[in-house]
Amino acid sequence: MPYLKIRLDSILCEKDRFYRTLLVKKDLELYSFGIAIAQSFRALLYHTFTFESKKTSYYPPFFDENDGIDKSMDDYKVKDLDNEFKYCYDLGECWEFNGKIDKKEINEIYLDEFNEEKEVVLIDGAGQGIWEDNKDTLVKYFNGEIDPNRIRNSSIKGIYKPINFKIKKFGDFDTAFNLKKEKKEFYKLYLYAKSKIFEGTNKEYYQINAEI
Repeated sequence: MPYLKIRLDSILCEKDRFYRTLLVKKDLELYSFGIAIAQSFRALLYHTFTFESKKTSYYPPFFDENDGIDKSMDDYKVKDLDNEFKYCYDLGECWEFNGKIDKKEINEIYLDEFNEEKEVVLIDGAGQGIWEDNKDTLVKYFNGEIDPNRIRNSSIKGIYKPINFKIKKFGDFDTAFNLKKEKKEFYKLYLYAKSKIFEGTNKEYYQINAEI
């Protein structure tokens, strides 16, 4: 099955500062795709996510359909998305990304370490990742309210370093994206998170990063 090239850009900052580009199997389940996006941005999957297009909203399969949900992700695949869509991780803070699909299919073969064809391939990106449960700090950084050379947190100012990856100073968010390293770690984390979620375990997903 061919891949589709999909780019996701954060709405919090200027273009090319915080984004990911993925190659995604067009028949991949929408819920699995949502997991992949979260992992590509280093989210801990503490929270769930949604997809939205102009006329349709897609919600996780465990949401109660009596709550006015348009579509359940269970019933749809990546190929069912509009060319342009929105992805929101964490329905409280809502880390929102604008998604754009290049409908030109890619027929390359990408294999993992077990010689199985990959469902998703990370091919490009910028920005170190989502700051789990700490969106306000990253917004302040983007707005120029935090000195990039700052090293310490401040409970008074509500400024905290991310809990889901390490930085020495706040400006490290914008350091060069290590694509080779990120590609390798991303797919392992994606498969692990997906397996645990579909098993229905109660494992705390922040442990994923420590185990891989």
